[in-house]
Amino acid sequence: MIVAEALEVAQRLDNMMQQIGRGNVRAIDEDAIAGKMTAYVLTTNNDRFIRLAAQYPDCVTDKLEYDGIAVSQPTGRLARIIDYLGNHGNKQDVEAKAVETALGFELRRYSTDLESNWDLMMLGYTYQKGGRGRGNSARFIYNKGHDKT
Repeated sequence: MIVAEALEVAQRLDNMMQQIGRGNVRAIDEDAIAGKMTAYVLTTNNDRFIRLAAQYPDCVTDKLEYDGIAVSQPTGRLARIIDYLGNHGNKQDVEAKAVETALGFELRRYSTDLESNWDLMMLGYTYQKGGRGRGNSARFIYNKGHDKT
């Protein structure tokens, strides 16, 4: 059952990415890097949008109110972590304690999910579990090689 749900979410993300890519023809340089583009995505599931935005390196997002519909924050804990790192990580290592303080919950229960999280990797981060002893706290390590600038 869990696999079917994950497949359905992946298909939705793929469909949204295809729709975004069908906009105006984008200029592609000799390094096969596409030019900048703008896409407006209206979704009632904010967690899904966080996962979609993570698929585009150097993606800048802004939240717009549409037709009186208030903008909501992500509700899922993993989506909230990804959203926080995308907006506040500043492309540098981040202590897990700082994320816990900002979001108001402990990450310990989610360490297995964070270690292999694709969306986190797309942002350029890797989660490293904490160990025993001083200086071995959990952290999100920014992969400098991921940055294209």
